[in-house]
Amino acid sequence: LMNVVRTEEFSGIKNPAGSGKADTPDTARRDIYNLHRKWIEAAGGRVVNEGQVEVSPLLSYEGEGLAALCQSKTFTTPVYLATEAEGGAPATSAQEQEDEVGICGPSTVL
Repeated sequence: LMNVVRTEEFSGIKNPAGSGKADTPDTARRDIYNLHRKWIEAAGGRVVNEGQVEVSPLLSYEGEGLAALCQSKTFTTPVYLATEAEGGAPATSAQEQEDEVGICGPSTVL
């Protein structure tokens, strides 16, 4: 038996999507978006609007190492932070990141 913060470590799926119940694919997706939003904000970034916020597991496993990409930046959903190998932009100066296509997939960096 393990005691963990449920919203950070577990989001079960036992009911069908659209059922209006807890533990659906929709609630699991929402939970992962909320967790990744918290990681970006903890790294000094800001996410505008509700919606899709994803951090590639190849970039960060538990929110570590995101400061170079997120510090003092504002992201507009949808956000997808990825490694260079996945098509993400390298962590460079803020202006170069704003000019790079793919730093966060289809999102906007302000």
